[in-house]
Amino acid sequence: VVDDFDAIQQLNDWMSGVREPFRVILEFDGSFRMFDGRVHIGARRSPIRTIEALRKLIEFIEVLPNLCLEGFML
Repeated sequence: VVDDFDAIQQLNDWMSGVREPFRVILEFDGSFRMFDGRVHIGARRSPIRTIEALRKLIEFIEVLPNLCLEGFML
């Protein structure tokens, strides 16, 4: 389970030379926020909190040769 650009890059580097890409799951913070963030319901486990941030991580993983995005965790 990954949610950080640096950790993803390191994992890709460590997997250099593998026969097939290492499967990863991307963690997304699906917490509910309202009233400009004053009310928060959820765990705040991941720094990925917007669809745009999620999209950027997906695109980043897609171009790495040693990793394969297998799914998501909320």
